[in-house]
Amino acid sequence: MKKIISQKGFTLIEIVAYFAITSVFLFAISIFALQIIDASRLSENINEIQYSDTFSTSKFIEKIHEATSVDSGNSIFDNDTGKLALNGAISVVFYLENSNIYIKEGIESPIKLNANATNVTKLRFHEITATKTPTQIVIDGEINTMSNISNLSHTYQFHLSVSLRK
Repeated sequence: MKKIISQKGFTLIEIVAYFAITSVFLFAISIFALQIIDASRLSENINEIQYSDTFSTSKFIEKIHEATSVDSGNSIFDNDTGKLALNGAISVVFYLENSNIYIKEGIESPIKLNANATNVTKLRFHEITATKTPTQIVIDGEINTMSNISNLSHTYQFHLSVSLRK
């Protein structure tokens, strides 16, 4: 009589099925992780744009309110690479150069106003003057992220209207 020996272990089909299920599971986890990383980068880019916008517009408002007049001869209005020169206790100039917004106060060195991860593609100033009202400056701009990945790049346009106070 032959004795049947039962062998313990896994068959080849069971091992292949195990690896197939494990591979699908790991693939799903890696796709999910990549989506989280992309969302984090997009959030970071949007935060950089918002920081640049908030900081730049606060400087525009502060310096225009402090100014006594607009130096129209040294300003460039209605141009996408505009320049705004203000007269006051200290002369102030806002301008766009190499995709960055700069402020130059008096004889000090220019200071960059936007974040390093952003570039400014448009900075347009428009002067509105009328009798019996203070001069008003309208500022339009466009800030972009510097990401080379299309779904991570973001553009933000801002519009600001500020009157001289003095």
